[in-house]
Amino acid sequence: MNFKNILDLFNPNEKLENNQILQKYLDSSKSEFRNEGDTLCLKRANRCAKHLLSSVIFRENSQLTNEKTGSILLPAIGFYYSLYHLGVSLLWLDYSCKESDLTMLHHSHLKKLLKSKLIDRKILSVRFLSVLEWLQEIREETNYAQRIFLYDEEGYNYQKELYMDKELYRITGKVFEEAIIVIKKIIGNSNKIFEFEMNIKTYIGDSKGDDMLITYLSDDDRNRVWKYLIEYDLTN
Repeated sequence: MNFKNILDLFNPNEKLENNQILQKYLDSSKSEFRNEGDTLCLKRANRCAKHLLSSVIFRENSQLTNEKTGSILLPAIGFYYSLYHLGVSLLWLDYSCKESDLTMLHHSHLKKLLKSKLIDRKILSVRFLSVLEWLQEIREETNYAQRIFLYDEEGYNYQKELYMDKELYRITGKVFEEAIIVIKKIIGNSNKIFEFEMNIKTYIGDSKGDDMLITYLSDDDRNRVWKYLIEYDLTN
């Protein structure tokens, strides 16, 4: 998929839909979470929070690295992993995914699960998978080929133009917003069964999340991550 195809997925005047998640799916989620009990629901909340935070860390660090250094080597890898972790985060809240499905999740299996569990059910937009696969192509080109001049069939130069005007940051931002809406719908509908929202925010803000930020990020990185988390109400 080339850059023009990716841009065509996003209408600049499009408003994010809040009603895309079917009520039947939400009711099934609530029922299954009730059956699973607090121990497994807490594990779902913690794993969702861990991967959600990882996704924000990779995205913000990738953008800041590019802005500070002009390098695209590590950002090309980081932007892909931001969506990888965001996808894993979503799947931990899918009631039909079992723990065994999500252990040591390979990239190809992640895409299959996203499609069968969320996209085919019309819970998540197909844009998520399209952008994920596109970013995987960019990551693999950067990791393995490292050709000096890389153009797609439309004549778009990935090494030069992809990072101009924060294109990768903007495109992934759209995907993040849609995914966060899905997460908030699921946890909001099930909060009477288990306090998902409180546990996710606590993990990110007061538990393991803060340790992750201190361990892996610079002060500037941490500030960017906290700003995003606060803006999208993902921490307490």
